Formats: sequence, structure tokens, C-alpha cells
Amino acid sequence: DPKAHSIYGDLLVQDKKNEEAREEFLKVITLDSSKFVVWEEILRLDLILEKYDHLVEYSNRVIELFPDQPVPYMFAGIGGYQLKKYEDAVKVFNRGLKLVGDNDEMLSEFYMYLGDSYHSLKDTAASDKAYEKSLSLKGDNAYVLNNYAYYLSLRNHDLEKAETMSKKAVTLDPQNSSFQDTYGWVLYKLQKYDDASIWVGKAMDDKTGVSAEVMEHYGDILYKLGDTGQAFEYWQKAKAKGPGSALLDKKIAEKKLY
Repeated sequence: DPKAHSIYGDLLVQDKKNEEAREEFLKVITLDSSKFVVWEEILRLDLILEKYDHLVEYSNRVIELFPDQPVPYMFAGIGGYQLKKYEDAVKVFNRGLKLVGDNDEMLSEFYMYLGDSYHSLKDTAASDKAYEKSLSLKGDNAYVLNNYAYYLSLRNHDLEKAETMSKKAVTLDPQNSSFQDTYGWVLYKLQKYDDASIWVGKAMDDKTGVSAEVMEHYGDILYKLGDTGQAFEYWQKAKAKGPGSALLDKKIAEKKLY
């Protein structure tokens, strides 16, 4: 009975047994493939469990069965993005966009993922446009505010705008270490080194682990503050953690900021 497997799957999800729940929902669709909500739950669990190949394959199956539903297009795009198939992701996101209708929340998400995908394709104009559209639909999307601000800072472009967006992101999610690092890095680019050290320092306190990128950022800020010895130590820590920037080895070899 597919309903029995479906109910059992729901209970397993509530118990956070995602792998087992997914198996139950897969049994459901072999018995009855007509329930969109079951397919959607499989795609959601694929994403949580990072089964990206399966996510793309099954998203495309759902698109064939339910071509007017925008959700499987989003999942297919996310799967493609995670597999670094950015052009495929852009195509499927754009297809899904046309089906969303008046749902501003979902539209904002589609444009958010498009911004990420275009950025990975190094199409900065299209990426900026997608992020702007996402924020026009949902101005408090902390993820978009953070990513857009960080990518602007990497290009040294519109840094005042980047600072405003990044500050809003950390206000919306003050415990997010990635957002703290972004805000600190934007302040660094604006040559506000003391403030930058405070915010990247907060990111350094992340109990779940500090990335090499954050360590390198902290080293760069310390160098600008005149603490070259500490800067060198953090560059070495970043190197050990890996991967760092393309210039990290040169910084360490010459004990100098590039």
C-alpha cells in the first residue's frame, strides 16, 4: 500500500532519519507515481543528503510528469550547480522562472540561484542583474545580500553598496560566521582595518570550524594593522587548512601582503 509507505516516510522525516525516509518515498513512487508531493519530498531529501546526481535525474523525471510545476526546475538547477554544470543550471532556472507566476518568494529564490550560477560562469553583469531582481522581490534575503556584497568586494566595485548590504545581512543573521567574514572583508576593502579585524575576528570564533579563506582574510587585516608576525602565522594556518587564494603561497614565501 503506497499510503502506508508514505505515512511511514513522514514519520521517519520527523525523526530526522532522512536516509530511511527517502527509501520509503522511493517505494511509494514505484507503486504510485501520481503524487507530486511525494516526488517533491524525494528531491528535498536528495538535496539534504547531497545526492546531486540522483537529484538531477529525478528532477528531470518529475519535470516530465509535472511540466507546469516550477519546483522540480529549481531542484534540477540546484543539482546542476552543485555538480558544477553551471550552464545547465542557468538554462533550467530560466525555464522554471516562467512557471512561477505571482509567488515573489519563489521568484526571489530562482533569481538568487541564477545570480550564483552566472557568477560561477564569470558573467558578472548577468549575476548582478539577477541579484538585483532577487532583492527587489525580497529585500531581506540575507543569503543574497551577503553573496552579492562579497562578489562586489572581490571586484572592488560599488564598495559602499556592498557595505550596506553586508551590514544588513549580519543584522538579519548575527551569528552566521560567513556573513561576519564578508562584512569584515568589505570593511577591509574600504580600508577600515580596525573594524574589519573585529568582524573577521568574530568569524574566527566559529565553533564549527574556521575556513582557510577566513584565516587568510584575518592575516591580511593583521598585516595592514602592522602585526606582520601574526599575519604570517595566520597565512600559514590558512595554508595548512587549505585551499587558500592564488597568492597565499607568495605571501608566505615573501612574508608580504599581495
